[in-house]
Amino acid sequence: MRTKRLILFKFHDAFDICDARVARLQALNPGIKIHGLYGGPPERLESADSSFLKKFESLHVLTRDAMWCWLFSGFLGVDSWYKAIGRRIDFDVLHVMEWDLLTEDSLENLYQGIEPDSIAVTAPTPVAALRSKWLWVTDEEKKGELDSLLEWIRVHHGVTPVLHACFLAGACYPKAYFEAVSRWDLPSYCIDEVLVPIYAQLAKIRVTDTGFLRNWTKFSKWSSYLPSAVVSDPFAGPRRNRIHRWFVDFNYLNCDGHEIPVQGIRRELAHMHGRRVFHPVRYRTD
Repeated sequence: MRTKRLILFKFHDAFDICDARVARLQALNPGIKIHGLYGGPPERLESADSSFLKKFESLHVLTRDAMWCWLFSGFLGVDSWYKAIGRRIDFDVLHVMEWDLLTEDSLENLYQGIEPDSIAVTAPTPVAALRSKWLWVTDEEKKGELDSLLEWIRVHHGVTPVLHACFLAGACYPKAYFEAVSRWDLPSYCIDEVLVPIYAQLAKIRVTDTGFLRNWTKFSKWSSYLPSAVVSDPFAGPRRNRIHRWFVDFNYLNCDGHEIPVQGIRRELAHMHGRRVFHPVRYRTD
């Protein structure tokens, strides 16, 4: 039976770029409906072209402040959308697509190895492996939030979860995940990239890797260390050392805000087996 997929497009600004990105998603995924999740100032929506907004089956506007939307719109924001809209929709898998994520293949192809009853994130890594390497465990204030989150989970759920971190760019979820999560009070502690794996454990739903970073098994968000991973990219040229191998992946998908250059995207798309997922891409490619 074919998986019933749904797209939730997450954005807060840059409406012209978002319009082109949604149009590309529609072209690559005919028949898959796209809903909108807006996390910017409500008054800013007045400047969005009506033809862009009409591309969405529904538009859910978050009413929290900008910092909350930055930290939590990918989990708590999606939970808000699910309670207001998503619960009434018949779907198997929800693809949460950030506005600056560029996909150049159909979701059916990109996620063909992901079981529809599992969560797919990129580079899930135990937080224990990130000691001294990640802001949320090296900065005292943020580590305090992490500790508060653990205490919340112990008090409200009676368990101590194994903490993981991940990239959420291009994450997808079974409907059962948000149905389970919707029954619980959710804390605004830490950050989405930690909350998603924790609640997957509580909901007893398996977390798998999208593979968008190929064989990279280390986690680097907001860190300065260079993981020594072997990646498989036949179009990246010779690999002189392990640092070079890491930058191969970093040059196509990262969450550190390093823009992916259009030349690299075109080079990959010119090859039959080149990459088809890029992040961040904060410009039009049409």
